[in-house]
Amino acid sequence: MPHLKFALIGLTTSLLLGCGGGGGDGAAIEKSSSSGNTDANKELVFEFSGSPLEPSVFNLAAFSEDQENQFSPGDIISLTWNTDVYYDDLSVPGFDETFPYTASVYLSEDGAFQVEDDVELFSVQCVFPSSEQTACGQFASFRCDYAPDNRHELVCSSLPAGRERGLESHVVDITEFLNVIPRTAELLIVACLDNEPEKCDSHQLSLQLN
Repeated sequence: MPHLKFALIGLTTSLLLGCGGGGGDGAAIEKSSSSGNTDANKELVFEFSGSPLEPSVFNLAAFSEDQENQFSPGDIISLTWNTDVYYDDLSVPGFDETFPYTASVYLSEDGAFQVEDDVELFSVQCVFPSSEQTACGQFASFRCDYAPDNRHELVCSSLPAGRERGLESHVVDITEFLNVIPRTAELLIVACLDNEPEKCDSHQLSLQLN
Protein backbone atom coordinates (compact mmCIF):
# COMPACT_ATOMS: atom_id res chain seq x y z
CA MET A 1 0.00 0.00 0.00
CA PRO A 2 1.29 3.52 -0.68
CA HIS A 3 2.58 5.59 2.25
CA LEU A 4 -0.15 8.18 1.65
CA LYS A 5 -2.90 5.60 2.06
CA PHE A 6 -1.51 4.45 5.42
CA ALA A 7 -1.17 8.08 6.52
CA LEU A 8 -4.83 8.73 5.71
CA ILE A 9 -5.94 5.49 7.37
CA GLY A 10 -3.96 6.43 10.47
CA LEU A 11 -5.49 9.90 10.52
CA THR A 12 -8.99 8.41 10.16
CA THR A 13 -8.36 6.03 13.07
CA SER A 14 -7.03 8.76 15.34
CA LEU A 15 -10.00 10.97 14.59
CA LEU A 16 -12.48 8.17 15.23
CA LEU A 17 -10.91 7.64 18.64
CA GLY A 18 -10.68 11.34 19.42
CA CYS A 19 -12.36 14.35 17.93
CA GLY A 20 -14.19 14.59 14.63
CA GLY A 21 -12.45 16.06 11.88
CA GLY A 22 -6.23 23.40 1.06
CA GLY A 23 -5.81 23.68 -2.13
CA GLY A 24 -8.12 21.45 -4.15
CA ASP A 25 -7.35 21.40 -7.81
CA GLY A 26 -10.67 23.02 -8.80
CA ALA A 27 -10.38 21.17 -12.11
CA ALA A 28 -14.08 20.72 -12.73
CA ILE A 29 -15.59 23.82 -11.11
CA GLU A 30 -13.70 27.07 -10.94
CA LYS A 31 -12.95 28.18 -7.40
CA SER A 32 -15.07 31.18 -6.49
CA SER A 33 -13.35 34.40 -5.48
CA SER A 34 -14.05 35.76 -2.00
CA SER A 35 -16.41 38.69 -1.94
CA GLY A 36 -17.05 39.58 1.69
CA ASN A 37 -14.99 40.92 4.57
CA THR A 38 -15.16 38.54 7.52
CA ASP A 39 -12.87 40.52 9.84
CA ALA A 40 -12.09 44.14 8.95
CA ASN A 41 -10.22 43.99 5.64
CA LYS A 42 -9.50 40.28 5.78
CA GLU A 43 -10.95 37.88 3.25
CA LEU A 44 -11.86 34.38 4.36
CA VAL A 45 -10.38 31.50 2.35
CA PHE A 46 -12.00 28.06 2.27
CA GLU A 47 -10.35 25.22 0.35
CA PHE A 48 -9.33 21.58 0.32
CA SER A 49 -5.96 20.86 1.87
CA GLY A 50 -2.95 20.19 -0.29
CA SER A 51 -0.51 17.28 -0.13
CA PRO A 52 -0.29 15.04 1.81
CA LEU A 53 -3.91 15.57 2.98
CA GLU A 54 -5.53 16.32 -0.37
CA PRO A 55 -8.80 14.45 -1.08
CA SER A 56 -8.26 10.76 -1.74
CA VAL A 57 -10.25 7.74 -2.92
CA PHE A 58 -8.89 4.24 -2.52
CA ASN A 59 -9.70 0.55 -2.22
CA LEU A 60 -8.48 -0.86 1.09
CA ALA A 61 -8.52 -4.35 -0.40
CA ALA A 62 -6.07 -3.47 -3.20
CA PHE A 63 -2.83 -5.42 -3.24
CA SER A 64 -0.82 -2.84 -5.18
CA GLU A 65 -0.75 0.88 -5.90
CA ASP A 66 -1.99 0.47 -9.47
CA GLN A 67 -5.10 -1.34 -8.17
CA GLU A 68 -6.06 1.02 -5.37
CA ASN A 69 -8.44 3.03 -7.58
CA GLN A 70 -10.11 -0.04 -9.12
CA PHE A 71 -13.30 -1.45 -7.65
CA SER A 72 -15.17 -4.70 -8.23
CA PRO A 73 -18.65 -5.59 -6.91
CA GLY A 74 -18.53 -5.91 -3.14
CA ASP A 75 -15.48 -3.63 -2.72
CA ILE A 76 -15.54 -0.58 -0.46
CA ILE A 77 -14.80 2.84 -1.92
CA SER A 78 -13.04 4.84 0.81
CA LEU A 79 -13.21 8.62 0.40
CA THR A 80 -11.45 11.19 2.59
CA TRP A 81 -10.72 14.88 2.48
CA ASN A 82 -9.36 17.67 4.66
CA THR A 83 -10.36 21.34 4.51
CA ASP A 84 -8.58 24.56 5.47
CA VAL A 85 -10.11 27.85 6.59
CA TYR A 86 -7.90 30.92 6.99
CA TYR A 87 -7.69 34.59 6.11
CA ASP A 88 -5.94 35.95 3.06
CA ASP A 89 -3.24 37.49 5.26
CA LEU A 90 -2.52 33.88 6.38
CA SER A 91 -3.90 34.42 9.88
CA VAL A 92 -6.24 31.76 11.27
CA PRO A 93 -9.73 32.05 12.78
CA GLY A 94 -10.13 32.18 16.54
CA PHE A 95 -10.80 29.09 18.62
CA ASP A 96 -14.43 30.12 19.10
CA GLU A 97 -15.14 30.48 15.35
CA THR A 98 -16.93 27.73 13.45
CA PHE A 99 -17.80 27.54 9.76
CA PRO A 100 -20.61 25.26 8.58
CA TYR A 101 -20.21 23.99 5.04
CA THR A 102 -22.04 21.62 2.73
CA ALA A 103 -20.20 19.02 0.69
CA SER A 104 -21.67 17.16 -2.27
CA VAL A 105 -20.12 14.18 -4.06
CA TYR A 106 -20.95 13.28 -7.65
CA LEU A 107 -20.12 10.36 -9.91
CA SER A 108 -19.12 11.94 -13.21
CA GLU A 109 -18.11 10.62 -16.60
CA ASP A 110 -15.49 13.29 -17.27
CA GLY A 111 -15.25 15.50 -14.17
CA ALA A 112 -17.08 18.39 -15.87
CA PHE A 113 -20.12 18.96 -13.67
CA GLN A 114 -23.39 18.49 -15.56
CA VAL A 115 -26.61 18.03 -13.62
CA GLU A 116 -28.25 15.97 -16.35
CA ASP A 117 -25.37 13.50 -16.69
CA ASP A 118 -23.75 13.22 -13.27
CA VAL A 119 -25.05 11.12 -10.38
CA GLU A 120 -25.21 12.76 -6.95
CA LEU A 121 -23.98 10.16 -4.48
CA PHE A 122 -24.68 12.26 -1.40
CA SER A 123 -24.75 15.76 0.06
CA VAL A 124 -23.86 16.30 3.72
CA GLN A 125 -23.52 19.09 6.24
CA CYS A 126 -20.15 19.60 7.89
CA VAL A 127 -18.72 22.11 10.37
CA PHE A 128 -15.15 23.40 10.41
CA PRO A 129 -13.26 22.59 12.56
CA SER A 130 -15.53 19.84 13.96
CA SER A 131 -18.93 18.92 15.35
CA GLU A 132 -20.23 15.82 17.09
CA GLN A 133 -23.59 16.19 15.32
CA THR A 134 -22.59 16.63 11.68
CA ALA A 135 -21.22 14.10 9.21
CA CYS A 136 -17.78 15.71 9.04
CA GLY A 137 -15.58 18.57 10.11
CA GLN A 138 -12.16 19.71 8.98
CA PHE A 139 -11.52 16.04 8.23
CA ALA A 140 -14.10 13.90 6.43
CA SER A 141 -14.27 10.16 5.89
CA PHE A 142 -16.86 8.12 3.98
CA ARG A 143 -17.30 4.57 2.77
CA CYS A 144 -19.42 3.49 -0.17
CA ASP A 145 -20.16 -0.17 -0.81
CA TYR A 146 -19.90 -0.70 -4.55
CA ALA A 147 -22.49 -3.02 -6.14
CA PRO A 148 -23.28 -5.12 -3.05
CA ASP A 149 -24.74 -8.49 -4.09
CA ASN A 150 -24.07 -7.38 -7.69
CA ARG A 151 -26.80 -4.74 -7.51
CA HIS A 152 -26.09 -1.58 -9.52
CA GLU A 153 -26.00 0.56 -6.38
CA LEU A 154 -23.65 2.54 -4.20
CA VAL A 155 -24.46 2.45 -0.48
CA CYS A 156 -22.66 5.28 1.34
CA SER A 157 -22.15 6.13 5.03
CA SER A 158 -20.14 8.75 6.91
CA LEU A 159 -17.51 7.84 9.48
CA PRO A 160 -17.69 7.84 12.43
CA ALA A 161 -21.18 6.36 12.35
CA GLY A 162 -24.11 7.34 14.54
CA ARG A 163 -23.96 11.11 14.24
CA GLU A 164 -27.27 13.00 14.34
CA ARG A 165 -26.78 14.56 10.90
CA GLY A 166 -24.48 11.92 9.52
CA LEU A 167 -24.97 9.74 6.48
CA GLU A 168 -26.06 6.16 7.04
CA SER A 169 -26.58 3.48 4.35
CA HIS A 170 -27.61 6.01 1.72
CA VAL A 171 -28.51 4.06 -1.43
CA VAL A 172 -28.03 5.45 -4.96
CA ASP A 173 -29.01 3.60 -8.12
CA ILE A 174 -26.19 3.80 -10.68
CA THR A 175 -27.72 1.50 -13.31
CA GLU A 176 -27.83 4.16 -16.03
CA PHE A 177 -24.29 5.29 -15.27
CA LEU A 178 -22.93 1.75 -15.59
CA ASN A 179 -23.78 1.44 -19.27
CA VAL A 180 -20.44 -0.25 -19.91
CA ILE A 181 -18.09 -2.29 -17.73
CA PRO A 182 -15.35 -1.57 -16.83
CA ARG A 183 -16.27 2.08 -16.45
CA THR A 184 -13.71 4.82 -15.93
CA ALA A 185 -15.24 7.64 -13.91
CA GLU A 186 -14.48 10.67 -11.77
CA LEU A 187 -15.60 11.39 -8.23
CA LEU A 188 -16.30 15.11 -8.06
CA ILE A 189 -16.35 16.73 -4.60
CA VAL A 190 -17.83 20.22 -4.25
CA ALA A 191 -17.79 22.04 -0.90
CA CYS A 192 -19.20 25.50 -0.12
CA LEU A 193 -19.51 27.54 3.07
CA ASP A 194 -23.15 27.74 4.16
CA ASN A 195 -22.96 31.39 5.29
CA GLU A 196 -20.92 32.52 2.28
CA PRO A 197 -22.00 30.17 -0.51
CA GLU A 198 -19.82 31.90 -3.10
CA LYS A 199 -16.79 30.51 -1.25
CA CYS A 200 -16.40 27.03 -2.72
CA ASP A 201 -13.73 24.57 -3.70
CA SER A 202 -13.82 21.38 -5.76
CA HIS A 203 -11.65 18.36 -6.36
CA GLN A 204 -11.93 15.38 -8.68
CA LEU A 205 -10.60 11.86 -8.25
CA SER A 206 -10.34 9.10 -10.83
CA LEU A 207 -11.55 5.54 -10.32
CA GLN A 208 -12.50 2.48 -12.34
CA LEU A 209 -15.66 0.48 -11.71
CA ASN A 210 -15.31 -3.15 -12.84
